[in-house]
Amino acid sequence: MELDELKSLWEQQTPADVDAHNKKIIDMIQSKSYGPIASLRSFFKRGFLILPFLIFMIGYAFINKEEMNDPVWWMLLFMLIPSTIFYIRWYYTLGKLQKMELPMKATMERDVVLLERGLRGLYICMHAVGLIMIIVMLEVLTTHNSHSITYKWHFVPEYLRYLAYIAFGIWSYFSGKKTQYRYFGRDIDSLKDLLNKME
Repeated sequence: MELDELKSLWEQQTPADVDAHNKKIIDMIQSKSYGPIASLRSFFKRGFLILPFLIFMIGYAFINKEEMNDPVWWMLLFMLIPSTIFYIRWYYTLGKLQKMELPMKATMERDVVLLERGLRGLYICMHAVGLIMIIVMLEVLTTHNSHSITYKWHFVPEYLRYLAYIAFGIWSYFSGKKTQYRYFGRDIDSLKDLLNKME
């Protein structure tokens, strides 16, 4: 009986009711104070904080040419440049979406899917590069430096060192996913849930 009543109420909805319902959801999504887009933009805005450090790194390398031969410098640059571009791009993309007067549901859903995939790809790449950077620093850069704190690490059997890297990589990946969800995963889920409620 309840199902029949709900079906009847659904059929009685006028186009004006549907428009009002969708407008309410869009207002919630586009809210500049508490909406999911506002929260995501606040997260991506932090990408601007990387810019001064990035500019300093590049400038320092041009002044000190020997830094160009440092693999750690290149890996840091490889991590920072794509992430900065990604953050800034999505900060402005979400800003346009937030200001759009009548955004289409399909457009918003497409952007959410692209954002989610992009963040997942960026996270995996940065995690992999970070892990490689740690291995290079421990295995290559400190091999001939007996004064290094990590020099004794080379007295540990090789297979144990590799097992340690694998274990650390798995642990950091899954612990990082929790952090990732806390920073932007919840907002993306909230955005998807609101879009699913649109008719």
